Amino acid sequence: MKKQTLFLLSILGLFISNSISYSAQTPITKLSATNGEIKSIVANGGQLSANIDVNDGKLSNALTPGFLIVTNSNSQKSLQLTATCNTQDGPVNAFFFPLFSLEYHYIALTNSNVLPPSHCVDCVKKFNGALNSDNNPNVIAYRMTNLEDIPNVMDVRYDNNFNRWDITLLKRGATALNVEIPGGELPLTNTYSTCDEGGNYQATITLSFI
Repeated sequence: MKKQTLFLLSILGLFISNSISYSAQTPITKLSATNGEIKSIVANGGQLSANIDVNDGKLSNALTPGFLIVTNSNSQKSLQLTATCNTQDGPVNAFFFPLFSLEYHYIALTNSNVLPPSHCVDCVKKFNGALNSDNNPNVIAYRMTNLEDIPNVMDVRYDNNFNRWDITLLKRGATALNVEIPGGELPLTNTYSTCDEGGNYQATITLSFI
């Protein structure tokens, strides 16, 4: 009986020994996948064309270009909204802040079929249409609806020195930004007349990370 008992104890000890051995050799494997930072801006619909009333220069409908900003970063992001219009001397800044107005900003559209010289755009900006519309043929300026802050999402500020909108994005995810040039309103005084030839009047609005 003693021998049999010893034999059973010996087997039990072997099982315990093997159990400890396997436990010590169990591997630990970590999986890793890297997710890159996302920063993208895409066009997001909106009304991009209208007709100009030949009697008074009013737009038939509002122009409402839209953008969708996407980021997965928690850190604040800086963006700029700029606009250009084409002239005989190349693209020039299309946003401006009239001298007489502390409330509204404007955007200049130029005739893409008959490009004006750049000084015609400067005339509209500096002298608000000058003394008469003969000084700015083929340039028409329209009021913009001011961009506004979105609490906890986006802060916006107009930079008068560079005539652009500076934007601070405060959160991650997808954020829509819409720009509106109201329809049915008269253009800036003395920027529309029969001096403005027929054609497509255009400006290009760009939103970009900086």
